[in-house]
Amino acid sequence: MLHDKRLYLLAANLGCYFVNDLIHCKSAFFDTYAEEQGASESTVGIIYAALPLFTFLGSWPAGKLIDAMGTAIPQAAGLCLLAASSIGFGFSRSVPLWILFRCLQGLAMAPVYTSISCNLANAFTGPGEFDRVNVMLEVASNLASVVAPIFGATSYQLGAFAAPFVLTAALQVVFLILLSCSSSSKQDVEEESEEEKPEAVSTCHYFSAARIPVLALVACLVSGAWGALEPALAAHFRQSLGQIPKFQTGLLIALPSVSATLSALFVPLLIRRTSTVAVIIAGLVMYGTSLLSFGLPHLLAVDWSTGTAGQWTLQLSAMLVLGAGWGLCWTPVLPSMMQAGIDLLVARGFTEVAALRAVSSRISAVFEAASAMGDAAGPSLGGFALQEISFVHKTCAIGTAFFAVAAALLLSRGQRRESSENMKDGIAVVF
Repeated sequence: MLHDKRLYLLAANLGCYFVNDLIHCKSAFFDTYAEEQGASESTVGIIYAALPLFTFLGSWPAGKLIDAMGTAIPQAAGLCLLAASSIGFGFSRSVPLWILFRCLQGLAMAPVYTSISCNLANAFTGPGEFDRVNVMLEVASNLASVVAPIFGATSYQLGAFAAPFVLTAALQVVFLILLSCSSSSKQDVEEESEEEKPEAVSTCHYFSAARIPVLALVACLVSGAWGALEPALAAHFRQSLGQIPKFQTGLLIALPSVSATLSALFVPLLIRRTSTVAVIIAGLVMYGTSLLSFGLPHLLAVDWSTGTAGQWTLQLSAMLVLGAGWGLCWTPVLPSMMQAGIDLLVARGFTEVAALRAVSSRISAVFEAASAMGDAAGPSLGGFALQEISFVHKTCAIGTAFFAVAAALLLSRGQRRESSENMKDGIAVVF
């Protein structure tokens, strides 16, 4: 019975994670549509940044709320607000309303994503279980990133601007109903264990574990880089490949998620053979290389005309390598942050299971805040940067930042004690 309940909880939360990531369905067409309504490139960047900015602002209150009430009520409230604001965004036709509804979507995302991580961390407490579940979350997210641009572009062409957002909201309501049968209240969690708990620690104290702020920086950088690129990719592909159909643009934007999904599946095996830091560094180098490849031919004055085979090869290769690097450097971050928090609490007298349940909401909130900070900064800086510098120079600058972070991790590797036992105990084949 317990096994069946965990499987239901896993399926419901994975499905919710997938559906929520469909919110990126606008990436294949929104920049063009917004500019037709009079929005500038920098304004489009602000619209993109509004959601993650408010997710960042809501992450800390969401973690505190889940500590006090459990996950059921915050998650349900977040999904209700998310569905309503998605419909509102779809029927809006002005920049102020788009920004307003993106802000509401961001506030809704914070408790939803934090609750998903908490639900799964509290349910899967065996050796390596949460690490394998985290890989499944990344696979669900990457699959959504593949589907979202295609789904958005197709429904936009067949229907109207509001069509993809209304369909997404309907799916969110479905998972609201499914999750209402699986999320836990505060009383449910407390009744699972009657053991006396040691003195709790504050979220700030978790930062005494050096790995947590470093890993949070990696999450911020990775999500911020994609946030800076996403608003400009459709225009970049039109410039490099010609006036290709929106469906093809959606496929190209979705391509990194395919290679990210494949690379994420190999993360447990790679960590077993090497280390968490080595895998993250490899991913950062691959991500940085892909960004540099967008710009180097232009900087080196290589003459490739628009739409040639050389341009197609370059764009396809860059997007595939970007996704593979993303999967390698992103997937280990949350489990490694959780393990760092667990180690800290075990040293204070917690058992492994009690420590995992104690850190799940706080560490999930820190991770969500770090990634949301990057998501917010990326589109804002990216949109404003396009007013001053070209797409090529921007990608080269961001690519260089990835190499700098990889070098810093490599130089400091010998000074940090790594603790990744759970990931090393994971299995190579997830499904």
